[in-house]
Amino acid sequence: TLTATDVNGNESSATAVVTVEDNIAAEVLTQNITVQLDELGMTSITPEMIDNGSNDACGIESLGLDVTDFTCENIGENTVTLTATDVNGNESSATAVVTVEDNIAAEVLTQNITVQLDEMGMTSITPEMIDNGSNDACGIESLVLDVTDFTCENVGENTVTLTATDVNGNESSATAVVTVEDNIAAEVLTQNITVQLDEMGMTSITPAMIDNGSNDACGIESLILDVTDFTCENIGANTVTLTATDVNGNESFATAVVNVEDEIAAEVLTQNITVQLDEMGMTSITPAMIDTGSNDACGIES
Repeated sequence: TLTATDVNGNESSATAVVTVEDNIAAEVLTQNITVQLDELGMTSITPEMIDNGSNDACGIESLGLDVTDFTCENIGENTVTLTATDVNGNESSATAVVTVEDNIAAEVLTQNITVQLDEMGMTSITPEMIDNGSNDACGIESLVLDVTDFTCENVGENTVTLTATDVNGNESSATAVVTVEDNIAAEVLTQNITVQLDEMGMTSITPAMIDNGSNDACGIESLILDVTDFTCENIGANTVTLTATDVNGNESFATAVVNVEDEIAAEVLTQNITVQLDEMGMTSITPAMIDTGSNDACGIES
C-alpha cells in the first residue's frame, strides 16, 4: 500500500504488487577425497563426502553427484561434479577429485605337489604348478616362487612360498609343500672277469671286481652280489647278478660272467719201493704203489 499526504494534511492510498525472486544459486564448496576399493573391487561415495560446507541464504534443497560408483577401472584420480539445488530451484555446481586406491592384496591359494627328479637328479617347478586359484578383484600381475629348482639334496618335503603381485602393486604370499622324489634307479654297469682257485680249491670275489662304473645321479648306497664264493664245483662260466641300491632306496641290477679256473696242479707225493722179479724174470708196478698221498683240491683225474 502506497499512501500520499499532501501539504495540507490530506491522505490518499493505492496498492501495488511486489514480486520477490531468488535468482542467486547456492555457493557450492567441495573437497577432494581418497577412497579404497573393497575386496570385490568396488566402492561408492555420497554427496556428503564431497560437500565441504556448500550454502545458500534461503537453503539447499538437494545435493547430487554425477558419479557415485567406482571399480578397478577407476584406480587413480577421478573428477566428479557436485550439484546443489536450492529451495527456489536454482542450481550450481563445482568439481572435486576422488582418488581411488586398491590396497587389498590378492588372495593367494596354494596346493602341495610331488615332483620326480630326472636322470640327472634335477627337476624344476613353475608358479602355475603351486597356484590353486589365487585371485584378486582387479587382477593379478604376476606369480613368483622363491624356489623353483630342486636336486638330490632336496629329496623329501620342501616348503616354498608363492607371492602374488596384483595389478596395483599389492603383494601377498602363501606357502606350499613340494615333495621331491627320486624314483630313478642306478645304472648298473658290469664286466666279466676270470678268477683262479687257490690251493684250497676256493676263491671269492667282491662287487667292486664286477662293477664297471655303475652310477646314480644321487649316489649309490650299496653294491651287492648274489654269489661271491666259488669252489671246484664252479669251474667254468658262472653268471652272477650285481644289485645296486641308491641312496633313496631304488634298486637295479645287471649280470656278468665269472670264469673260474683251476691252474694249480696236484701235489704229487711219491715213495721208493722194492719189487721182486718172478720166475720169468719180470715184475710190474702200479701208480698206487709209488703214490704216497698225492693230492689236489679239485681232485686227481689219473
